[in-house]
Amino acid sequence: MVKLTTKPLWQGVNQIDAMTWLKALPAELQTDYALTEAAIYAEAVGLELPGLGGISCWQQGVSMADSLLMLKADAPLLAAALLYPAWAYGELDFGELNALFGVAVSHLLKGAQRMDAVSVLHSTFEKSPGQIEKCRKMLLAMATDLRVVLLKLVERLHALRTSPSLEILQQQRLGAEILSIYAPLANRLGLGQLKWELEDLAFRATDPAAYKDIAKQLDFKRIERDAYIFNLKKQLEALVGHARIPTGEVSGRAKHIYSIHRKISRKQLSVKDLFDIHAFRILLPNIEACYQVLDLVQQQFVMIEAEFDDYIAQPKANGYQSIHTAVIGPGGHPVEIQLRTHEMHQLAELGVAAHWRYKEGGASNQSYEAKIAWLRELLSWQGEVEAVHNKNQPVLADRIYVFTPQGDIVDLPIGSTPLDFAYYIHTNVGHRCRGAKINDHIVPLTTPLKMGDRLDIITGKPLQPSRDWLNSHLGYVTTARARSKILTWFKAQDFDQHVSAGKSIVERELKRVHLSDLNQETLAKGFNFFSVNDWYAALGAGTLKPTQLTSRLQTLLLHQDSKCSTKSTETKIWKTPDSGIVIEGVGNLLSHPAKCCTPVPGDPIVGYISLRQGVMIHRQDCAVFIDNSHQHPAQVIHVFWGKKTEQYPLSLLIEAHDRSGLTRDITTVIGHHKINVVEMQVRVSTSDHHAHLTLTLLISYLHNVEALLTELERIPHVIKVNRKGL
Repeated sequence: MVKLTTKPLWQGVNQIDAMTWLKALPAELQTDYALTEAAIYAEAVGLELPGLGGISCWQQGVSMADSLLMLKADAPLLAAALLYPAWAYGELDFGELNALFGVAVSHLLKGAQRMDAVSVLHSTFEKSPGQIEKCRKMLLAMATDLRVVLLKLVERLHALRTSPSLEILQQQRLGAEILSIYAPLANRLGLGQLKWELEDLAFRATDPAAYKDIAKQLDFKRIERDAYIFNLKKQLEALVGHARIPTGEVSGRAKHIYSIHRKISRKQLSVKDLFDIHAFRILLPNIEACYQVLDLVQQQFVMIEAEFDDYIAQPKANGYQSIHTAVIGPGGHPVEIQLRTHEMHQLAELGVAAHWRYKEGGASNQSYEAKIAWLRELLSWQGEVEAVHNKNQPVLADRIYVFTPQGDIVDLPIGSTPLDFAYYIHTNVGHRCRGAKINDHIVPLTTPLKMGDRLDIITGKPLQPSRDWLNSHLGYVTTARARSKILTWFKAQDFDQHVSAGKSIVERELKRVHLSDLNQETLAKGFNFFSVNDWYAALGAGTLKPTQLTSRLQTLLLHQDSKCSTKSTETKIWKTPDSGIVIEGVGNLLSHPAKCCTPVPGDPIVGYISLRQGVMIHRQDCAVFIDNSHQHPAQVIHVFWGKKTEQYPLSLLIEAHDRSGLTRDITTVIGHHKINVVEMQVRVSTSDHHAHLTLTLLISYLHNVEALLTELERIPHVIKVNRKGL
């Protein structure tokens, strides 16, 4: 049957020491000073710390390092593997590691720790913004350095090897995580050695009964099967010899248990019906020899046509190349035969690790094409993971990763353009942008960026943003960052022009309402501007709407004889009956809504006669009104809404988790109700990243306020919506 590596590679050596382990390494690694120091340090710290499976952290680190040696790991990666168990245990300090062994080793340890975010992805259905950010950091860490992924994969492999020491539920959780997260990642990277063992051990942990059943079927008549493989191997070696290929190698094996289980489940077959229980691999010096031997195999045996795949002509997405064919072997038994070159076999076993080169600091000196291909493999793996979990919204689906000309990775929202990229790099790069190249081809600045694109921004000397860039219909920029920087530039350039235009707006409105002698500095401060010119400029640029000024002036006109806040757009006064308030048994009496409860059309209301301000209109459930009515019941008067369609102010307080597009979503909902927003203030708390929005709306009797509030509360990330004063 299939043998699994469930024990450390150094099993049998009684408590191996650091120097003995170092002497067994290849010569080029034995002389590496940092690796030697890391091994001695890891032994000293981890020898007494309990690791997984009842062994010490030092033994666990050696087991991980041994697995990495088969993947052609370099010295920093081996050092990180030796230190990782004690690091994960919390016994080692990051700053100390950085000082002792350099940035390369500490970078790998930190990156592998970030990959714990995948466990969060696997175990939770609710993806909070914090979890999403961790996954993004994880993706960036992996895309920057392959060794981070290799370190985490062998750590998970060791956890599986020692899983029998865990409780059943823990074994099942670990196995499920491996099958849905790490095994697909190993497969995408073409790491055949790790993939098969991860899958078989994880299958044993999640479904031990099914695992044992298949193992028993494979073990049945084991002696006969081994003899069959031996004899057929001799026949295939004779075919290779007949083709006069001196470097050909033939090996036979039984298929891995988990792959048998998947095929049985997928095709509803029994073990005896599978075509590749007996599998042979023929390694050859070149592609021509592969097809030459394939022709000889087809002449010697009867082919099973449906089981032929040529992955040399059409490689798999992870770069895997091989010819797979199934034939009827001696005695009528189905047999799978794989033909590939030695180089293809190395890639199939080691994946991208077979040809990846490292340099100090973890950066790769590979070409852009290789790096981009690597990133795309990771993203393809991400899609596999999300498909396993059946999520409605992928965790990372709203981001793309592109490259600078120097090969650095830039994280942008999906839909971003070259201009968004330019402003991300630097404000002046955006202001000076004249064109862009994507993957060495000149493209329009409105071109949406795709995952893995390499961008080069073409710049000129003068800072000359175009006003067209702010036109959302033209699609030049999509990020708030770029739009804000462009707006800031134009505000600075056109300040004098905006001041003149704003001053004209103010003078026109003051003249219209006969308030020409009003103190404009006081009015500007009421809009939170301490400079009159800044206030003029905001009006001239359109940042402050003229309707907001009109509403404020109307309020001041009605309160000339009393002191009031210049922000009181919500305290608009109206007279009955023209205003829409009907006061029972009273003629043309001054009335206005109470600030304490701010009633709007549709609310049940009641009047309270004030000696100074006429009739105050309250909501019937207003606490202030209830208290006053108990003290002066004679001043209570019946009022009700008329059928006027005049608009009234409504102030709302909205609390939400801050995110991109929040204000857009809120104003869109309000717009669907055909309601005007006359004022909006936004404050974001830096401590908890909560956004607090204060809005003043103009509504009519026909509007359904409760329906509006319900829709606003349904907007993603909105915590609560309240009417001001309640």
